[in-house]
Amino acid sequence: MIFSVFIIGMSLFATAIEPASAATINVTSTMNNSEIQSALDNAASGDTINFLGQLYTNIQLTINKTLNIITSAGTILSGSNPKSAVFSINGPQSSGTKISGFTINANGTGILINNTSNVIISRCNISAANGPAVNVNSSSNTRIENSTLTNSTTGITVSNSKNTKITGSTVKNNKENGIDVETSINTTINNDKITNNAERGIKIYNSINTTVNGSTIKSNGNNSTINLHSTGGGIYVQNSKNVKITHNNITHNSHGIIGVDSTNLTINNNTIDDNHGDGIILRGYAINITIDTNEIKRNSNGLELDYSKGTNITIRHNTITESILYSDSPTEETGSGINYGADYKNGVGETIEHNVIMNNQKRNINGHDTSATLLPVGINWYGVTWSGNEPGYSVGQDMFCCKVLGTPINLVLYNSGGNTYTAYLMDVYGNYITDLPGISVTFSTTGGFSKTVTLHNGQASVQIGITQLGNGMVLVTSGDETAYVSFDAKVTNPNSGNGNGNGNGNGNNNGNGNNNGNGNGGSGNGNGAGTNGAGGNSGGSNGGASSGSGANVGLAVAAAADAGSSGGSSQGGSNGQQSSQSKDNSKTAQELFIDKTVKSPEFWGIIGIILLLVLIFGVYYRKDLMAMIQKSKK
Repeated sequence: MIFSVFIIGMSLFATAIEPASAATINVTSTMNNSEIQSALDNAASGDTINFLGQLYTNIQLTINKTLNIITSAGTILSGSNPKSAVFSINGPQSSGTKISGFTINANGTGILINNTSNVIISRCNISAANGPAVNVNSSSNTRIENSTLTNSTTGITVSNSKNTKITGSTVKNNKENGIDVETSINTTINNDKITNNAERGIKIYNSINTTVNGSTIKSNGNNSTINLHSTGGGIYVQNSKNVKITHNNITHNSHGIIGVDSTNLTINNNTIDDNHGDGIILRGYAINITIDTNEIKRNSNGLELDYSKGTNITIRHNTITESILYSDSPTEETGSGINYGADYKNGVGETIEHNVIMNNQKRNINGHDTSATLLPVGINWYGVTWSGNEPGYSVGQDMFCCKVLGTPINLVLYNSGGNTYTAYLMDVYGNYITDLPGISVTFSTTGGFSKTVTLHNGQASVQIGITQLGNGMVLVTSGDETAYVSFDAKVTNPNSGNGNGNGNGNGNNNGNGNNNGNGNGGSGNGNGAGTNGAGGNSGGSNGGASSGSGANVGLAVAAAADAGSSGGSSQGGSNGQQSSQSKDNSKTAQELFIDKTVKSPEFWGIIGIILLLVLIFGVYYRKDLMAMIQKSKK
């Protein structure tokens, strides 16, 4: 009986929560536009409209409710009116509409999404002769997925909208822009192919929080005139905030990326190669700009800095190489890794450092056209040997021009023992540089050995057989820079130091914990010991550093409230050992199981069903239960 009550209760519960099933309405091959529109108007919200025919002409349909519009026959919809859309999805009542699987050839607009939300366009092939393939206006949470938008005025237009996502789509061969984002918020363009659009691949104007990620942006803007002031190219950003351009392949465009009057523009981890114009251009005002870890190769200039107002510009960890000097551009400076334009003014908080800037056909850094009197840049790798005596200097025409004050990174070679030779990168201050992009270097000897490797984290090692060492020099080269040591040079540990230090300190934390430590330089090793008393922690100090390149402060193991003080240190060194004991606060397996179970929504769902069944059981057998209670009292 209890089991029967359980089954009945579950059936009633399932019936209560089950939604009414939606109908499927078939559109036959003989129906014209008026008949199809009537079917849409008579459908209930949530119904599926299934097109069975292969071709429908003169189509101009309005959707004013939530519908799922599909085709099981690869349907082609043709629209003849240059001022209307094949599908117009209008108003909040059409929220949640889905259109998938169609080929749409429009004379006007392909699909208009207006003043609505949560519309999904998927697996459609859309062209529009006199309008955008898809026009998203004053709408939210629109998704355009796995579709092809081609041969239109613009592939996709997004205006006055928010939370638009364009994913896995191909946008190509459009007469103006591939994707046009204007006055919109939170637009995501992810994993798309945006190619061969006449003016720009992507235009972002007067918008906030736009992300372009993981996309191929190729051969856009090549019908535009290519010069410093042109706006054609792969991605054009103007008067916008919080734009992120990451992990894209931006190639063979007129320009790669143009940023004009932009704030919080991030350009990271992109490949920006083989653009006929400049790889990246910054114009107008530029505030909080980060250009980091990009490969920028074989462009007219790698970077064109032409902003009249710049604040917090950070250019780091980029590879900027092989910029091309064009003989057909006599009035434009080309062929430089970084070129300062005529409108450039020195920025506030401008950092250009730890980049690889080499093998550019004209100059690595060029300041010929700017009116600025001095162009300070940070420490970068230029692939040439520095022979000066002071950090911060000006190099000749082959490297810098005209106002540039720069400091290079040098290549250093050590005999590290066991017939192993190690190359490092070091600045003129004696600091090792470990965060540059990978640099190819070639080790060679007079004995015929040659091996090309890549510096990772600023260093690389090779082992050379005795017969290949010869009796001369071991060399390592990169670009025009060469470092060398004698084959029998003294074994050197570049991490050794010449400092020494010691220190001790005592402290307690509501207990009797004491600490002490000693640090010794010269070998880059420190030592220290700590004890953990009742209520107190302590730890050792450290000392010594690599090549005297900088001081490391001694470390101590500390409790939450300064259990002990750290030992002293001198110039340079590696950390000493430290130890402390800590209480194991991990939970038992039973406790973890209970925590997980109690927090599980499935657990509470089961509890709810049990309570519901108890209630049903109690109501159904109320009289019997009351009689049993009365009998028990007697």
